[in-house]
Amino acid sequence: MTPPRPRVVAALGTDHHDFRRCLSWLDSWAAEHPEVSVFAQHGHSAAPRHATGVAMTSRAELLEHFASASVVLTHGGTGSIMDARACGHLPVVVPRRGELGEHVDDHQVSFSRRIAERGWIHLAEHEDTLHGHLDRALAEPVHYRLDVTTVAAPVPAVSTMDDVLAGVLRERPGRLDSRRLGQMARLMLFGRRPGARNGDRNP
Repeated sequence: MTPPRPRVVAALGTDHHDFRRCLSWLDSWAAEHPEVSVFAQHGHSAAPRHATGVAMTSRAELLEHFASASVVLTHGGTGSIMDARACGHLPVVVPRRGELGEHVDDHQVSFSRRIAERGWIHLAEHEDTLHGHLDRALAEPVHYRLDVTTVAAPVPAVSTMDDVLAGVLRERPGRLDSRRLGQMARLMLFGRRPGARNGDRNP
């Protein structure tokens, strides 16, 4: 019986800013790995050339994609990260950068760096780093998987959450509104807000 093809699933969120930088990095890797199935939910960025892509999909469908993935790649949105972790993945995260017009500011960069320091994601801020993570995830998948029975529990202590949020605020004074702070807090303490819409979960 032929084993299933390895599968990379990327979720770039629903924000209206273009994120072609991340998509081009993924697409160049896909071109070099035709033996791997690569799927990208690419939002408002142009469709990939080598990966299979859809602009938008329902959260339920995206979770199905995550469930079948060998490795998950997301932007730095709390909802995408949270959903990937809930499906048992330690995701690879490429944060959007404000100075490149990928978001309104660099809060994804600050936040992603903070949670990467705590081992909650794999951070990729450069193309070669992303490619290295994808290669390693297929060769050593244990480093990119989580025990899903522990993900939903409010494991990080309040003091840990305070440390992360305080650090982000120090780096981005006056630039984060209460909605984004609330989404970050939910990621680190309780998980996704019940009933949140797809567009509400990717700050």
